[in-house]
Amino acid sequence: MKKLTALLALLGLGGLAYYKYKMTPEEKEKLKEKLNSAKEDAESFAKNLKENVDQKLEQAKSELGNLKKNTEEASNDLLKEAEDMYN
Repeated sequence: MKKLTALLALLGLGGLAYYKYKMTPEEKEKLKEKLNSAKEDAESFAKNLKENVDQKLEQAKSELGNLKKNTEEASNDLLKEAEDMYN
């Protein structure tokens, strides 16, 4: 199965190379523009994704800090109540 897949991929690549070789200069330019556009879109998507992940990470860190602070405050309140009950 792997050999068949590799053979089909190789044939496809060979066909693409032959097709590209026989293209007119205008068609080659169109293909270059399409590829550059796709590259720019992919880079933009990756940049936006990274920014969104960074933003979500900062939000999570902030929320975790708030939860930690609230937990410490609640713990201190309980400790004071226990000391008051003991005394």
